[in-house]
Parts: sequence; C-alpha cells; structure tokens
Amino acid sequence: MKIKLSPAFQMALIFLCFGILWIVLSDAISYNFSSADIARFVDLQLYKGLLFIFLFSILIYLASDRFFRRLHKAGKDNEEALIKNHLLEIAIADQKLQYKNELAREVFEAQDAERKKIGEELHDNINQLLGVVKLYMEQAQHKPEKSDELLKKGITYQMLAISEIRALTKSLVSSTLADIGLMESINELIESISQSKDIRIILKAEAFSESVLSRAKKQMVYRILQELLNNILKHSLANEAIISLQHKGKDVVLLTEDNGIGFDIDKAKRGAGLNNIRNRLASFNGEMKLYSAPGKGCRVEVVFEA
Repeated sequence: MKIKLSPAFQMALIFLCFGILWIVLSDAISYNFSSADIARFVDLQLYKGLLFIFLFSILIYLASDRFFRRLHKAGKDNEEALIKNHLLEIAIADQKLQYKNELAREVFEAQDAERKKIGEELHDNINQLLGVVKLYMEQAQHKPEKSDELLKKGITYQMLAISEIRALTKSLVSSTLADIGLMESINELIESISQSKDIRIILKAEAFSESVLSRAKKQMVYRILQELLNNILKHSLANEAIISLQHKGKDVVLLTEDNGIGFDIDKAKRGAGLNNIRNRLASFNGEMKLYSAPGKGCRVEVVFEA
C-alpha cells in the first residue's frame, strides 16, 4: 500500500532528516578538526550554523518552488477544465435551444399545413355544398310551384354537408377515445376505412393493455396511427395492411406494415405526415424507424416508453 504524504509533511520530514544529519556529521567533523582548540571549535560552530542556514534556505527554496509550480499547474489545469466544461455546457445548451427551435418550427409548419388542409376542405367541399343548399332555398322562394322538389334537393345537400362536417370533426378530434378507449377507437377507425376503401386492415393487439398508458399517450398513439393509415391510403396502393401493438419491456411498440409499392427511403422527401409523427414522439422521448424499398411495401416501427 502506497502512503501519500502531504506537501507540508514532506517539507517537515526533509527538514528533520537534513537537520539530524547535519548536526551529527558536522559535530563529528568539527571535533576532529578542533578537539584541542576551544576557540577554533567555537568558530567552526559559528560557520557551521551559518552554512546550515544557507544550505537549508536553498533546500527550502527548491522544495517550495517545486510545490508551488505543481500547485500552479494543478490550478491552471483545473481552470482549463472548468473553461472546457463551461464551453461544453454552452454548446449543449445551444444544441438544445436549436433543437427546440427546430421542433417548434416543425410543429408550427405542421399546424399551418393542418389549418390549410381544413381551410381547403371547408372551401372546396362543405362551402360548395352549402352554396348549393342556398341556391335551392332561393329558387324555392321564387318558384312556389316547385318548392317541395327544390326543398327536398336542398335538404339532401344539407345532409351531405352535415356528414362532411362530422367526418372533418372526427378526423380532428377523436370523441370516442375518451369515451370508449383506445382499442375500441382504433377498431372503429379501421372499420370506417374498410367500409370506404378497398383495403384489408388486420389488427394484432392480443397481448397489449392500454391501461398502462396515460390519456396523452393514448391520444398520441391514435393520432400516429391515423397518420400512418392515411399515408398508406394515399401513397402505397396497398390492398392489405397489418397493425401491431405490443409491449416490449418498459416500451410500447406500434408497428404498421403494408404490401404496397414501397419507395426509396434515401430519395423520399420528409413529408408533413412523418414530421407530425416525429414531433408527437419527441414529446415522449420516442422514436420512429422506417423500412421500405421499391416494390416491397413499407414498414414503420414506433417505440416509446409506456
């Protein structure tokens, strides 16, 4: 076991050893040179004391100089380390700020795109239907003989507008999620897609329990699944898709696969849909992995902590 002595103890030990050796050896030499001459012995003792002070001053200077050099070097190293740590903290803070700014920008762009989509839907579809209803109502006022027929047509278009508004509202807010739960809402979503689109959707979630998820995470899963299914319907040309929900340790894994045309991931653009998914996952420290190739469909794996 190696014993490490403090600098002060080391200097005291040097002084002790040097003093003992000096007294013993110098007294012996002085006695040999002046054993019969007391005056000469006294002079030698004086010179010996002065020489001792001189030599020991040099010794103290060398030892203290070494000690203070080491202390200064340690202080300088410590100062450099503090500066490096401070610069590293600043760099990390800058990266975090940059990431937050990018995330905020992407969220804003996604929200802006969503608002634009809602505006287009209201203008191009619902607004036109209501315009037709207004036209029939006005004609019914000016043509009393055809009012019944015109009112019936107006009511038909009015019901279409109501149906479109309900569909748009449902795409924005899942009213059933809080009422009937995540899995039932997913089943309802799959059923509504299957009724209107020529695609078979299979759900595998036998070993999954939604009770471990908070309300916010349930909402996130539903929104991400909506986005993934929307991408499949718009781009894949698939006639079958598989959805899997399972637990993997402390994580939840959401997996979607389709048998569509696939695409080259390296050449694919970062669409608003995928950015929406990444932004939602970022709030819960989750991640998304994308696998696809031309002619081999697409596989998306979403992982986050329950």
